[in-house]
Amino acid sequence: MASADRAVKGPQGRVRACDACTMDTQDAPIEDGHDEATVAEKIAGIAQQMRGDAAVGHVGDLRAVAQQRLEEAQLPTDEATVDRVVGVVRPS
Repeated sequence: MASADRAVKGPQGRVRACDACTMDTQDAPIEDGHDEATVAEKIAGIAQQMRGDAAVGHVGDLRAVAQQRLEEAQLPTDEATVDRVVGVVRPS
């Protein structure tokens, strides 16, 4: 059951916070399938996002941004993985 399905009306018809979020913040993805991608697919997705950002000039230090985004996604941050992401964004 998705988190949104667990939201219930509280006093005065207001929606009470669900398990995954509060009224102020969303602390976890709430769509079904958000965690079904493989590690390789997640890394490829980060590379694709960075390629788009770089195309419009929103990425300065590719290695630093790749490292940060991999860390935020709780993905491997070893040198080979960072190199692979950077290589997709800026092919040699």
